[in-house]
Amino acid sequence: KDRRKNRAGYTERILRPGHRYIYKVRTKSGWRLISDDSNIVSFSWESPAAAPSGLLAIPGDKSITLSWQQVKTLADGTDVESSLQYQVYRSNDHQTFSPIGELVSGQQFRDAGLLNGRTYDYKVRAVQNKKTSKVYGITSRIASETPTDLSAPMPPRNLSATKNAVGVK
Repeated sequence: KDRRKNRAGYTERILRPGHRYIYKVRTKSGWRLISDDSNIVSFSWESPAAAPSGLLAIPGDKSITLSWQQVKTLADGTDVESSLQYQVYRSNDHQTFSPIGELVSGQQFRDAGLLNGRTYDYKVRAVQNKKTSKVYGITSRIASETPTDLSAPMPPRNLSATKNAVGVK
């Protein structure tokens, strides 16, 4: 049996922040053939935070330090009324991003233990802490950088000096 034939969808186009939405479904086949109610699905909608801007990646030795601008507005343009934290995401393959580390309270994050010479991609998004849930904001643009070996070379060994007519060789 093809399950796709028995699927239906609905898209809510106007969601208002701070409102709770509750849905149930009934099917109908003819004038008198109406099903019982489906299970109830509900959620609260909050406007997500706008994307952090100015994401900057600075390479270090086996590390990359990220910084970004503080998010001050929500996606709908209203001012942020509570403190935000930030989640940093990293990709090793330029496609799949995974969260790294814990939520950050400031606008800076140092990713250490990386491989020098390998390029890493990053993005960041703000997180609002609401009563019993977290509301994840829009992700920033991607910043890419490659850690660089900044270790000093080994000191020279077995030096010798010879005096000559113009100086020392």
